[in-house]
Amino acid sequence: MSLDDHSRESIKASPLFSALDDAAIDDIVREYETARYKAGERIFWSGGRADKCFLILSGRVKVFMISPKGDEQILHLYETGQTFGEAAMLAGARYPAFADALVETKLLAISRRAILERIASNADLAMAMLAGLSRKLQEFNRLIEQLSLKEVPARLATALLAEAARAGGDTFRLQQTKRQLAAHLGTVAETLSRALARLKADGLIGMRGREITILDRKGLDEVAHGA
Repeated sequence: MSLDDHSRESIKASPLFSALDDAAIDDIVREYETARYKAGERIFWSGGRADKCFLILSGRVKVFMISPKGDEQILHLYETGQTFGEAAMLAGARYPAFADALVETKLLAISRRAILERIASNADLAMAMLAGLSRKLQEFNRLIEQLSLKEVPARLATALLAEAARAGGDTFRLQQTKRQLAAHLGTVAETLSRALARLKADGLIGMRGREITILDRKGLDEVAHGA
């Protein structure tokens, strides 16, 4: 497989492969394949055999679970340069959740056999994978803390502050629909709408469609911490 410049930069930007030089990256992707998914298309199912993990070359992916009642809980949102599915793949287990493309998405599929062969001969790759899995464990811990200890307004305030940090400014466009954001925060769209309206009424944020402006960062931070 040959790499275009955009794909190469996406791979090099991933913590999983950032320690590797161009020759090592070319060697790795030679055995891998790319796959394209339309918005809403399923990438893997909960309970499916985890024989590969994925690197996002372009697009956006949600990893989620579905409750017995049919409610969706978004666990993670992944973007270009990020990887997902590593933990289940390395364990030789089954995927514990579902993964769907949120927009048109291009993925690099990484087989378990090929990655284990590279880990055996490349300590840098092994350490990079350990570091990446450690970061994801920390993300899960934060998610558990939010869902178990924080009320919906606090979860929402935390999410808005995180979006502002990613955007690099106090005005940004929500990358999710209200339904998706509600699922990410462990609530329903109606409750989320009320929480957004309350933050707006309190003068903490401004809203225009999906565009959000943080008007009072200190006040929003206090809400995020349960004040």
